[in-house]
Amino acid sequence: MAKKYYCGLCETSHNALKSRHQCNQCARFYCDSALEDARTVGVTTCVFCEGKLSPFFLTTSLQYLAEDKRVVDSEGNSEDTTSYSEFSLTQENLEISSESVTFPSYNIEIDQRDLEIVWLLQEIVAKEIPLIENEDLIQTNSGFIVKNQRIVGLSLFKHEIRRVPVEIGELIELEKLFLRENRIDKLPNLSSLKLLQELDLSYNQLRELPATLGDIPPLTTLILNDNRLKKIPISLTNLQLKKLNLQNNPCWNHQPRSRKLQRWIDNLVSNGCEVFDAPKVGEYLNIVLSPSEVEFLEEIERLIDKQITHSETAVNILNLEQLKNFKFGFYSSFERIKALGLGNLGLSTLPRSIQGLNAIEIINLSHNRFSQLPLELFTLVSLQGLNLEDNMLDTLDSGIRSLTELKILDLQTNNLKRVPKSLGNLRKLEILILKDNDLISLPSSLKDLQNLKMIDLRGNPIWNEREDRRELQKWIRDLKKRHCEIVGL
Repeated sequence: MAKKYYCGLCETSHNALKSRHQCNQCARFYCDSALEDARTVGVTTCVFCEGKLSPFFLTTSLQYLAEDKRVVDSEGNSEDTTSYSEFSLTQENLEISSESVTFPSYNIEIDQRDLEIVWLLQEIVAKEIPLIENEDLIQTNSGFIVKNQRIVGLSLFKHEIRRVPVEIGELIELEKLFLRENRIDKLPNLSSLKLLQELDLSYNQLRELPATLGDIPPLTTLILNDNRLKKIPISLTNLQLKKLNLQNNPCWNHQPRSRKLQRWIDNLVSNGCEVFDAPKVGEYLNIVLSPSEVEFLEEIERLIDKQITHSETAVNILNLEQLKNFKFGFYSSFERIKALGLGNLGLSTLPRSIQGLNAIEIINLSHNRFSQLPLELFTLVSLQGLNLEDNMLDTLDSGIRSLTELKILDLQTNNLKRVPKSLGNLRKLEILILKDNDLISLPSSLKDLQNLKMIDLRGNPIWNEREDRRELQKWIRDLKKRHCEIVGL
């Protein structure tokens, strides 16, 4: 955050752009309005000590290495052993006019307002921004280029910048602006930068772009990869780009892309634009997913505001531990999604498009907020493993009878008091986890689960109902005869 400076005349704190003069002797600051008022009554020196007043942004010293002009700290420390010469922004080696500042030792003149904006940016990044050579701009973390008194290039990499100050739009001669690897989530209107040719905003947190970005005709290089962009303003189709990178943005990675976006991309490519492509959903292992599965992935990512990752490791259907651990991502085989992990995402509902995953075999929905099962789940007739641990289920819909291929069902840590009789329809069920619920009875239909190999009933008041006790004991004896592991009884 930019510092505030206390004006000795108006007794108010201002930012750097309004506290633009300082006394050379007592170092008091004067804001523009206070200084103007003082001059109207003939005061031209400090009213406290009569010291000389200098433009505030000219009081900072910048030191450059003589050969490569890399900035060093204020004490002259540097890992490089090259000798350096001091480049000081002070009255002694500057020629100041009303509109510009000249540095005789560097034979360069800079527009005064441009220099003030650089000073403001220095306050934001808490670091000096050096004057550099043109070829160094793309390789440096901080720097600016000057041509014909105006700043034409600016680079600010890795400075944790969240918001770009609106004043940057006053650098109207800017041709190159590199702001990659910050934390920018919103851009100001940059349409005043009518000479901008290259813009790099990669590795930030942008969710949208201003439509006015399309009002900069010279813009030919646009680098936007690794942001959170879900859509691109239609105005960008006005640009005649030569280089475009939209990798690792939701609007780019998902298939099918919007028709308008795809038409724009096709047109750019046909006109010779270098478009950096990204892996399409489902192409991580050189496979292609069905349109219905792509639709689900797009909808679930919008719901969780997060990109879902592809797993290269298959999940063993009969391995309970793997089912528990597969908490986030999806696994696909033969062009179809086979396993899906959506654990610990605060979900209470699922997109209806989940019905399109008709080849899925494993779903982990543990540690969410489901109070009832989405009915769409019951259409997934190929499902063999379902983990619903640690949700808020108080009932289990009888529609679960349709999941006849189910082999593992984990319902532990919910609020279930009963389970439906239709659970007995799951004849292929091998593992049933009912631990830590409020079960007071079990349906007699569970005796039909002839393939059951393990059941966990710990943490339930299962013996409270006398009328069910005899039937339950009989079922347990039968399970033991079939060598079924019984936990909690």
